[in-house]
Amino acid sequence: MRMRAIILMLIIVSGTYMMLQSKSTNDISSFTTILNAMDSPVQTVTFIKPAATDHELQLQTIEQSTQIDHFLAFLEHYQLQAVDIAPTSSTTYEQFTILLEDDHHNVITILLQDDFVTFNDDHFYEILNGPLDAQQLATFFFQSST
Repeated sequence: MRMRAIILMLIIVSGTYMMLQSKSTNDISSFTTILNAMDSPVQTVTFIKPAATDHELQLQTIEQSTQIDHFLAFLEHYQLQAVDIAPTSSTTYEQFTILLEDDHHNVITILLQDDFVTFNDDHFYEILNGPLDAQQLATFFFQSST
């Protein structure tokens, strides 16, 4: 009787583990999936650099389609996992932030230090194979500023 109880417990535990494992793998997507959810192509990419004071955010907006396409191709290599909670600093720009916006004002926000992505402030994702490559970001940032 004890042996049957032990076997039954092992079956229940392994079944629960498999259910949790299959749910976590189903929530993994790429940036391409999120970009396709936007109503129209990305029109602007804005880099926000926090400043020492609250009033001096440094912004750089890119609207050239070739540079935007190059940046989106860079993002396609990263995988995201949906999460239920919002980051604590999603609207305060206390860290380096990248905004991707389309013509219909859909916005994808990338919080670099938290490895966090939001879509229209109501869908939240964690970057799984991050952090984003800082060298690539710096190269893109400097090339687009010239």
